[in-house]
Amino acid sequence: MAVRYCVHCHSTLADADAEACTACGQVKPSRGWPDDPLLGTTILGRMRLARRLGAGGMGTVYRAQGRDGARFAVKTLHPWLSQSDDMNRRFRREARAASRLSGPHTVRVHEAG
Repeated sequence: MAVRYCVHCHSTLADADAEACTACGQVKPSRGWPDDPLLGTTILGRMRLARRLGAGGMGTVYRAQGRDGARFAVKTLHPWLSQSDDMNRRFRREARAASRLSGPHTVRVHEAG
């Protein structure tokens, strides 16, 4: 079942019929709250996608939690882009570039594919 989220702060909504987001106060859009079929699912058998952190032209980034409580950021390609070999190559290239970065304000790439 798809989970609804706030278009402003990306918080997961406990009440899909809520008139406003309890996290930020954003008023429910006229066409209703959007849903995200990946929210709440477990990927790779070990990480539950807990919250949308943001979305852009290439994909969506989620906060995920591992079975051991570890926190992760997970980026997924938009479904319509994942069908493109060129976009999959760009996604892997971005992951390789990000894996070379290190510092106090960067995330570590654990795996990509």
